Amino acid sequence: MNKLSNITLGVYFLVITIFGRQPSIKLSFFDKIPAEIDGCGHYYTYGSLDYQNSKYVFVTNLQGLAFIRINGRQISLKQTNDKYAKVSIYKGGGYTVVEETKTVRQTGDEVWLSRGTLKVIRHSDKQEILIWIHGEGGC
Repeated sequence: MNKLSNITLGVYFLVITIFGRQPSIKLSFFDKIPAEIDGCGHYYTYGSLDYQNSKYVFVTNLQGLAFIRINGRQISLKQTNDKYAKVSIYKGGGYTVVEETKTVRQTGDEVWLSRGTLKVIRHSDKQEILIWIHGEGGC
């Protein structure tokens, strides 16, 4: 191949790489908690933020329903494993979310503070992120 062909081929692959790639997974805060998460549930934010400021990135209810906002899009998830397992697995909208938290302490009559990790996996390209989370759960 000559030099011009090599450059053309290189530019072609660069364009395919840039435009064929999906955006990174970025969690967005909820503007409003979904109506389905009414009453008892869990509300999580990044481990570095104050969870009492209502800036949540992942919310669940006790019926196995969860919501997450990825790149500004709200995604509904259903729990796929036993709700009493130490690790909760949710799937929906082309994503799998693995929540692994531990109770830290009780903060109210029926409210507990939890801390742990949240892994988000996009099915289409197997991209994943892992973040530290904390928040409150209960009724």
